[in-house]
Amino acid sequence: SDMASLELNDIYKHMGTGKAQYLYWCLSGLISYTEYVELTMLSLVILPLRCERGLTAKFETLLVVVIMCCFGVFALFAGKIADKFGRRQVFIYSAIGMIGAALASAVVSNKWVFLALRALVGGFVGVNMVVASCYAVEFAQSS
Repeated sequence: SDMASLELNDIYKHMGTGKAQYLYWCLSGLISYTEYVELTMLSLVILPLRCERGLTAKFETLLVVVIMCCFGVFALFAGKIADKFGRRQVFIYSAIGMIGAALASAVVSNKWVFLALRALVGGFVGVNMVVASCYAVEFAQSS
Protein backbone atom coordinates (compact mmCIF):
# COMPACT_ATOMS: atom_id res chain seq x y z
CA SER A 1 0.00 0.00 0.00
CA ASP A 2 1.01 3.62 -0.45
CA MET A 3 2.81 4.80 2.70
CA ALA A 4 1.44 8.34 2.28
CA SER A 5 -2.12 7.09 2.76
CA LEU A 6 -1.53 4.82 5.76
CA GLU A 7 -3.67 5.24 8.82
CA LEU A 8 -2.29 4.88 12.32
CA ASN A 9 -3.54 1.27 12.63
CA ASP A 10 -1.70 0.39 9.39
CA ILE A 11 1.48 1.91 10.80
CA TYR A 12 1.13 -0.24 13.94
CA LYS A 13 0.82 -3.38 11.79
CA HIS A 14 3.85 -2.49 9.64
CA MET A 15 6.12 -1.68 12.57
CA GLY A 16 6.17 -5.19 13.97
CA THR A 17 7.47 -5.96 17.46
CA GLY A 18 10.89 -5.84 19.02
CA LYS A 19 13.01 -3.95 21.51
CA ALA A 20 13.23 -0.77 19.40
CA GLN A 21 9.50 -0.74 18.72
CA TYR A 22 8.67 -1.21 22.40
CA LEU A 23 11.00 1.63 23.33
CA TYR A 24 9.41 3.83 20.67
CA TRP A 25 5.88 3.05 21.87
CA CYS A 26 6.82 3.66 25.50
CA LEU A 27 8.32 7.04 24.64
CA SER A 28 5.41 7.85 22.33
CA GLY A 29 2.93 7.03 25.05
CA LEU A 30 4.86 9.19 27.49
CA ILE A 31 4.86 12.09 25.02
CA SER A 32 1.14 11.80 24.27
CA TYR A 33 0.33 11.47 27.95
CA THR A 34 2.41 14.47 28.91
CA GLU A 35 0.63 16.65 26.38
CA TYR A 36 -2.66 15.97 28.16
CA VAL A 37 -1.08 16.26 31.56
CA GLU A 38 0.43 19.61 30.62
CA LEU A 39 -2.96 20.84 29.41
CA THR A 40 -4.83 19.66 32.51
CA MET A 41 -2.08 20.08 35.11
CA LEU A 42 -2.84 23.71 35.73
CA SER A 43 -6.53 23.11 36.36
CA LEU A 44 -5.80 20.26 38.78
CA VAL A 45 -2.87 21.58 40.77
CA ILE A 46 -3.25 25.33 40.46
CA LEU A 47 -5.04 25.64 43.80
CA PRO A 48 -2.21 23.98 45.79
CA LEU A 49 0.28 26.05 43.79
CA ARG A 50 -1.55 29.23 44.74
CA CYS A 51 -1.12 28.43 48.42
CA GLU A 52 2.34 26.89 48.23
CA ARG A 53 4.00 29.32 45.84
CA GLY A 54 1.82 32.38 46.22
CA LEU A 55 0.68 32.52 42.60
CA THR A 56 -1.66 35.31 41.57
CA ALA A 57 -4.36 35.16 38.90
CA LYS A 58 -2.15 37.25 36.60
CA PHE A 59 0.77 34.87 37.04
CA GLU A 60 -1.47 31.85 36.39
CA THR A 61 -2.62 33.45 33.13
CA LEU A 62 0.97 34.22 32.19
CA LEU A 63 1.93 30.62 32.95
CA VAL A 64 -0.75 29.21 30.62
CA VAL A 65 0.06 31.69 27.84
CA VAL A 66 3.81 31.05 28.01
CA ILE A 67 3.40 27.25 28.04
CA MET A 68 1.06 27.29 25.04
CA CYS A 69 3.23 29.78 23.13
CA CYS A 70 6.32 27.64 23.69
CA PHE A 71 4.35 24.58 22.64
CA GLY A 72 3.43 26.26 19.35
CA VAL A 73 6.75 27.97 18.64
CA PHE A 74 8.85 24.87 19.34
CA ALA A 75 6.46 22.79 17.19
CA LEU A 76 6.99 25.20 14.29
CA PHE A 77 10.72 24.52 14.26
CA ALA A 78 10.61 20.82 15.17
CA GLY A 79 10.59 19.64 11.57
CA LYS A 80 13.66 21.63 10.57
CA ILE A 81 15.54 20.57 13.68
CA ALA A 82 14.61 16.92 13.09
CA ASP A 83 15.68 17.16 9.44
CA LYS A 84 19.05 18.52 10.47
CA PHE A 85 19.85 16.21 13.41
CA GLY A 86 17.63 13.19 12.75
CA ARG A 87 14.17 12.40 14.04
CA ARG A 88 15.31 9.69 16.41
CA GLN A 89 17.91 11.87 18.13
CA VAL A 90 15.57 14.85 18.38
CA PHE A 91 12.78 12.60 19.68
CA ILE A 92 14.91 11.01 22.39
CA TYR A 93 16.77 14.17 23.47
CA SER A 94 13.56 16.14 23.56
CA ALA A 95 11.91 13.45 25.70
CA ILE A 96 14.87 13.53 28.08
CA GLY A 97 14.76 17.33 28.19
CA MET A 98 11.04 17.30 28.86
CA ILE A 99 11.40 14.83 31.72
CA GLY A 100 14.32 16.77 33.20
CA ALA A 101 12.53 20.12 33.00
CA ALA A 102 9.37 18.62 34.51
CA LEU A 103 11.26 17.08 37.42
CA ALA A 104 13.21 20.28 38.01
CA SER A 105 10.01 22.37 37.97
CA ALA A 106 8.61 20.16 40.73
CA VAL A 107 11.38 21.08 43.16
CA VAL A 108 12.10 24.76 42.49
CA SER A 109 10.72 27.37 44.84
CA ASN A 110 11.11 30.49 42.68
CA LYS A 111 7.97 31.10 40.61
CA TRP A 112 9.93 32.61 37.69
CA VAL A 113 12.21 29.59 37.45
CA PHE A 114 9.08 27.45 37.66
CA LEU A 115 7.59 29.43 34.75
CA ALA A 116 10.76 28.99 32.65
CA LEU A 117 10.93 25.25 33.33
CA ARG A 118 7.23 24.71 32.55
CA ALA A 119 7.75 26.70 29.34
CA LEU A 120 10.56 24.29 28.42
CA VAL A 121 8.29 21.34 29.14
CA GLY A 122 5.63 22.84 26.86
CA GLY A 123 8.23 23.42 24.16
CA PHE A 124 9.58 19.89 24.35
CA VAL A 125 6.04 18.50 24.20
CA GLY A 126 5.48 20.60 21.05
CA VAL A 127 8.63 19.20 19.45
CA ASN A 128 7.78 15.63 20.34
CA MET A 129 4.22 15.83 19.07
CA VAL A 130 5.56 16.75 15.63
CA VAL A 131 8.57 14.44 15.57
CA ALA A 132 6.83 11.36 17.05
CA SER A 133 4.30 11.13 14.23
CA CYS A 134 7.01 11.51 11.56
CA TYR A 135 9.17 8.94 13.31
CA ALA A 136 6.27 6.45 13.38
CA VAL A 137 5.91 6.74 9.60
CA GLU A 138 9.68 6.23 9.14
CA PHE A 139 9.51 3.13 11.36
CA ALA A 140 6.67 1.76 9.23
CA GLN A 141 8.55 2.44 5.99
CA SER A 142 11.72 0.72 7.20
CA SER A 143 10.03 -2.45 8.41
